[in-house]
Amino acid sequence: MSTAAWWAERLEKAKARVEELEAAVSGLADGSVMSYQLDTGQTRTLVTKQQMSQVIIALERALNSVSVLDARVNGAGARMVPRP
Repeated sequence: MSTAAWWAERLEKAKARVEELEAAVSGLADGSVMSYQLDTGQTRTLVTKQQMSQVIIALERALNSVSVLDARVNGAGARMVPRP
């Protein structure tokens, strides 16, 4: 697997994590569910409305990861331009 493909795979996994966390926050916030099970593939965690702040922090971190990975995969970011 090439390095670019590896980073792209990490980006897709991070996006899936964001979607899962958003679903948990949405379901817990609107009261449609009393608890939500987050499955990372290695562990399963049951979260409730009392743990909403922790889930929101995890969501913010996941969004940051997506932003960083997207910059790596798509080449976005700052670049240096020499002055004449």
